[in-house]
Amino acid sequence: MRALITITPPTPNGDLHLGHLAGPFLAADVFKRTLEQKGWDTLLVSYSDDYQSYMLRRGRQLGTEPFALARKNALAIQESMQAASIAIDHFLQAQGNPNFLAAVAHYYALVEKTGGIASQDDIVHYCKACDLHGYEAFGRGLCNYCGHPSDASQCEFCARAPVAEKMQVMRCVMCGQAMAPRKTMRQGWQLGRHYARLRECYAATTGIRADLRTWLDEVLRNPDDRWGLTRPGERAIPNARAPGHEVHTWFAGLAGYRAAASEVLARTGRGELQEWWNDDTLLVHFLGFDCAYSHAVAYRALLELEDCAPRRVHLYTNRFLTLDGEDFSTSRNHAVWVREMIAGHETDAVRLFLAANSPEQERADFSRGQFKQWYQERWRPLRASSAWAQQVADREQAAPVVEAIVAEAAATWRRHASPSSFSMRGMAQAVMSLMDRLAGSPPAARSAHAWAGLSVMAQALCPALARDIRLALEQRAPASLGAARAAILGDRA
Repeated sequence: MRALITITPPTPNGDLHLGHLAGPFLAADVFKRTLEQKGWDTLLVSYSDDYQSYMLRRGRQLGTEPFALARKNALAIQESMQAASIAIDHFLQAQGNPNFLAAVAHYYALVEKTGGIASQDDIVHYCKACDLHGYEAFGRGLCNYCGHPSDASQCEFCARAPVAEKMQVMRCVMCGQAMAPRKTMRQGWQLGRHYARLRECYAATTGIRADLRTWLDEVLRNPDDRWGLTRPGERAIPNARAPGHEVHTWFAGLAGYRAAASEVLARTGRGELQEWWNDDTLLVHFLGFDCAYSHAVAYRALLELEDCAPRRVHLYTNRFLTLDGEDFSTSRNHAVWVREMIAGHETDAVRLFLAANSPEQERADFSRGQFKQWYQERWRPLRASSAWAQQVADREQAAPVVEAIVAEAAATWRRHASPSSFSMRGMAQAVMSLMDRLAGSPPAARSAHAWAGLSVMAQALCPALARDIRLALEQRAPASLGAARAAILGDRA
């Protein structure tokens, strides 16, 4: 069994903060590790979103060439992933990458072949003083669907693609002045033509959460929906298929995943792309909910246009993580950076706490005070206890009360570790519950059975902790490890 797992490409305008980690980055890693425990062959890929409109803005604000800034920050992002033990197989640098550009052209050609691309006058907001178009990063107004502040690309609140001419109070981000609507000839994709087929696909799809399914029921109604592909007057992705018609970065996400998979397979000798990019592979996207339109609508439609492509697609979205009750903000320095956090704490502890408080279907808050208290009162005593080998009894047979404690946690863990109903949050809460029971129950704390169960359930979330328990039990109670794997993972152990 194979799974190709993707993380929404980060905009390389800065390093990763805890909001990124608690969302798609950690969830994708935990999913990958969990499948590998069960015997799956996996690839985890992402890429640096170098052509993102927000890079143009950041470069202009800093007086820096955007691609040079992207290369610098992409390296920082990879270092942060390594610090957080994110087991990514490949992180592609998009700018000028021939595989990436070829994949973009491939998908453009597929849409073009169906007759789905047409040019027409669109309303685009424009700031004459700054000579900037309000396609995305340089303009903000009110979303015509939900009324919340948004750029004209994808609304952070409702995840719809706003209709620019219907947006209100559009202002230039650079100077704050009102932007004027102007007609601009753009290419667009008649994406609504595919909605009927997408409704059929999602009717048979597991692996999406209830809030995304409700959102899709609402969005996939209008067959006349059109998605603008080009952005005249703003730098976008070179398009070898149609020179002069550069496409915006949101169209290119699936191309980025495809190119990243192709590169890592070629580098590692694990097979050709066609051996992975087919219906036998489970494709699993991890993304913020605000990226739902591109991933759940556009990319799913692109897959349906390919003769050979993954057809089983899961999408696991997350909402926003706040910091002490307020949104993470780089500009206001209201953020906790991944490497900063891990420099002062055990990586496993940060991973487990964020996983247990992940904003999977609603916003969640990271409280520095709560984390500090949990770290001092619950994590450190467990981790700093005497050697694991000294905490288990010589006799491996577990008492009934201990078996019940482990079985209860394992049942919860298994439910949330399923590929079709995955929840990193649910898995982490099951692990935390078992850790608390170990701390509070002398029979459990002395039981090899209990520690073995914890090592199996913690392996994807806390790899170092699980390794240390396993090494200790291999010396004192090796049979308990095999029994725990068989009981918790079943025949895939």
